[in-house]
Amino acid sequence: MEPITRLIDRMLSFALLDPRIEAVVLTGSVGRNKKIDSYSDIDIELIGHGATELAKNQHWLSQFGKHLVSLATECEDPNGIRWPIYLHVLAQGRKMDILMAEPERIINMKQNGLSPVYQRGYRVLLDKTGLCDQLPEISTVTPPALSIEQADTLAQEFWFEATQIAIAILRNEFWFAEYRMSDIREWLIRLLEQVALQTSTQDVWYQGKNLREWLPKFYSLRSLESTLAMSTPYEAAAALSIIMAFFIDASKRFGLSIEKATQAQTLISDWFIDNELLTENEYYQITTSIICHYPT
Repeated sequence: MEPITRLIDRMLSFALLDPRIEAVVLTGSVGRNKKIDSYSDIDIELIGHGATELAKNQHWLSQFGKHLVSLATECEDPNGIRWPIYLHVLAQGRKMDILMAEPERIINMKQNGLSPVYQRGYRVLLDKTGLCDQLPEISTVTPPALSIEQADTLAQEFWFEATQIAIAILRNEFWFAEYRMSDIREWLIRLLEQVALQTSTQDVWYQGKNLREWLPKFYSLRSLESTLAMSTPYEAAAALSIIMAFFIDASKRFGLSIEKATQAQTLISDWFIDNELLTENEYYQITTSIICHYPT
């Protein structure tokens, strides 16, 4: 892949000469200088009066070399402002996420605190005007807390989808089952985040990223990761059963009523057992394997 340092140097050379750019900020793993590997992408922000004009064409991106894909889209910040961003994949595979923002982005963070992206770590590579002076210190990142009402709505959606995924598995419609499984995995992760934050200030990231770091130690990561296997009816039935067991346990820890959830879980498990996708013993072993040990 294209060398990271060379690409950053080219970006700085460009920014120094362009009056629309006042500051260049590096975020992501490279900005944190942690967990960098040969596949790491470059998350970089170009900030200044008129910086968003850069999004109107892609000609300036040619300085980084040939590319495979250059997707122009938008990124919403915590203040609801949508800034243009290029998701740029170069010919050898290095990805660059290049966000262009007006000084308002930095000013808002000075007044309201760092955005989650900056809270995870950043480096100011260039600041022509002192725009980034006095940015707040990095603090713990926490996702929005779920209310009981929000969590209950999420649970209703989860168990509705679980019944439909089970039917798809019984019909051997594995593509459809896996497609819908992505939704309940997302809802499970949201609930697990809340459980993790009950006993820790560990950054829970987003969409399951760095799950190995923040998943509560009393849960079995191996069991959770096994739900990614759905190539046979038996694997699919086991995967859904494990996800349901995780969701019920997390619901209890969060304080949700699990009466209807348990009924749905029993209904689905009976379907799988009656159709010989699981035995009663296998189902018991699967659903109890989610706990490594209880916290002391």
